[in-house]
Amino acid sequence: MPVVVSCRCGQRFAASEQLLGQQVPCPACGNVLSIGAGLGGSQGVVVTCGCGRAFSAPESLRGRRARCPACGGAIQVPGQDSVPVDPFSMGMSGLDGPLGPTTLPLPTREPEIPWDTLKLIGGVGAILLVLVIATISILNAMRPQPEVAEAKPAVPTVAPPKAADSPSSSKPSSSSSGLPSAPPPAPPPAPAESPTETPVVPITSEKLPPVAVGKLPTGVQDWYSRPGEKLTGIRRVNATDPPLAQFSWLTGLLPFLGHQKIYEQFDFQVSLEEKRNIQVGATLIPEFLNPLDDHQRWRGYPFDGISLTHFVGISGVEDARNVVAAKLPRSDPRAGVFGYDEVARPDDITDGKSQTIMVAGAGELTNPWVFGGGATIRGVREPIFDKTSGFGTKGIAGGGTVVVMADGSVRQISANVDPRVFKAMCTIHGAESVDLERDSKPFDLQSLREAKK
Repeated sequence: MPVVVSCRCGQRFAASEQLLGQQVPCPACGNVLSIGAGLGGSQGVVVTCGCGRAFSAPESLRGRRARCPACGGAIQVPGQDSVPVDPFSMGMSGLDGPLGPTTLPLPTREPEIPWDTLKLIGGVGAILLVLVIATISILNAMRPQPEVAEAKPAVPTVAPPKAADSPSSSKPSSSSSGLPSAPPPAPPPAPAESPTETPVVPITSEKLPPVAVGKLPTGVQDWYSRPGEKLTGIRRVNATDPPLAQFSWLTGLLPFLGHQKIYEQFDFQVSLEEKRNIQVGATLIPEFLNPLDDHQRWRGYPFDGISLTHFVGISGVEDARNVVAAKLPRSDPRAGVFGYDEVARPDDITDGKSQTIMVAGAGELTNPWVFGGGATIRGVREPIFDKTSGFGTKGIAGGGTVVVMADGSVRQISANVDPRVFKAMCTIHGAESVDLERDSKPFDLQSLREAKK
């Protein structure tokens, strides 16, 4: 049985029984230690704890469990086979010495909380949590809510006018017909809307004039034939926005169709997505609509209720996948009348105005008339009269489309026309010759209105 030795430096060690009666140096400080010196007298049981401390337990605790005076951990007192030692001669603390017999009490089990009590505590806690949540919800409901701005339709933002689009370039003048021969200047930026502002009221289908459709060719000619002014296919507000997010050429056509008041409701100094501009775009313009086509407003997200156009400007021929005719210079052999930033003047049409298509029926692919880009300007691709993406005018006999030529005449082109002939009619200087009498026939646009009666 090892003998526990205590040194004056405070360190304690377990020495082998073979060293009893000998003197050895302390491994910590080097002082001479007498192993087993004074052994006898009061006998005890040597107990070591996992914390590194050693103690002498009284014989009464032999074979029992006690508690370490240093760390409080439970220790097992050796049984009858242990070697008795004199704890005081070895400088060890006695378990029944001055600290009293309770210094190393037998371990006791911690009291446990009854299961019923735990359930009661949990139930009370859950009730309190529900009450707190309900109170917070009621307080939030009673709190005044901030005003929420009305959501705007998901329309692309739009950009600062270029020099060609400036208000000073659009001065109105009167003609003998009583219609202005040029669009009026753009109105100044609209002040912030107030709750008392008069809302824009779109024209409804019930108010369409009975002979409105027939005005389109005349209005286009009045707009197109103005001398000395550069015309553009889109009216830019923000140069970084795509063409679709700009004002269309049809907005500038409004004064020439008798819709001066509607034109004046636009604010061309701000984005097309502004609430007031979108409201104006919801106005039905009868000249832009085919009365035989009941699809006159956009249905569903993102432009629900906005008014459409059944006619688009022709930008030329798109003979490759990535070609956008409206972006070509008007000097390109594939170019038509309409470009995004330039509209070819009558003198630029070397193929002849009577043989060049300026406006055509949009077919099934109808879009809002207020939007620029591909919504109101289109290039020709094959198949030309595709049911879903090609040109066409609903309700005409034999299919095909109604077109407005650059000289203001209106013709009907059959869906059976040679695609090469139709493409030739869509360019302004492709040097092609077209037999109009063979490939098309005159058409009275007003007959669309009469056919509905």
